[in-house]
Amino acid sequence: MIFRFITIFLFCVVSLKVSGQFTHPSYKQYTLRDGLSQMQVMCLFQDSRGYLWVGTKEGINCFNGDRIISFTDKDGLENENIYQIAEDFTGNIWASTNDGLACFDGEKWKSVSFEKIISLTFASAPDGKIWYLGTNPKILPIFGYLENGKYHNQLNLLPEFNVSGSAGIAYSKDNDALILHDTHNLYELKKRNP
Repeated sequence: MIFRFITIFLFCVVSLKVSGQFTHPSYKQYTLRDGLSQMQVMCLFQDSRGYLWVGTKEGINCFNGDRIISFTDKDGLENENIYQIAEDFTGNIWASTNDGLACFDGEKWKSVSFEKIISLTFASAPDGKIWYLGTNPKILPIFGYLENGKYHNQLNLLPEFNVSGSAGIAYSKDNDALILHDTHNLYELKKRNP
């Protein structure tokens, strides 16, 4: 009886130790010493190649699994305060800043200036347009698309919209539509068929 109790007790202790080993994943903290441009991370994005893009208040960082490459104003970013990072349908990396959108073609960043912006989100569409939604300094909505380096205002397509809280935009491949949200509503914007 005592032998059976000791065996069960040891089995439970070993089981707890083994199962306890899997409850704590290993973490590695990346800092300025590893190449991050700044420690205040504003957004993260993993591209189609598996690279991790990190937007901070002082630039963009790309982690390729081996090392971190930092991009700042010296690399073509007009503004280093990054809100969002995403990939378009051709593989270019896009970022939104206080001064507009910036595009990385794999070699260099090119910024496309806009009026001063408080917040800016964007979504890529298959036709090459980058749709944007945001707020100007007067807390009024801005909405439209960027094509061939020019911004096209489409505010007339935007429904009654409250940008004083959170707002966002995404492209739905299944519906071939833009999905927009403000603090209280969700909208779908589709092309009209001729």
